[in-house]
Amino acid sequence: MRAFAARRNGGPPRRRSPASSFRLASMLGWETHALVQRQLVDARGNAGFSGHDDVEYDASHRIKSIVMFTDIPKERLK
Repeated sequence: MRAFAARRNGGPPRRRSPASSFRLASMLGWETHALVQRQLVDARGNAGFSGHDDVEYDASHRIKSIVMFTDIPKERLK
């Protein structure tokens, strides 16, 4: 959950939609990594794009890096 909370408080989607938040769908963690499935939700509660984050932790269990993968239909390869 730590990785999810950190992502909710920053990143490009929050700058474009400041009243939005991320809804956690699932999280799978192992050793120094976690895979987070989440969905952006606007201020009215409407679901936006969804995707996954690959989160890496350092030796102190703080977030070292986040790689964001989003599912945006218009950006899919054909």
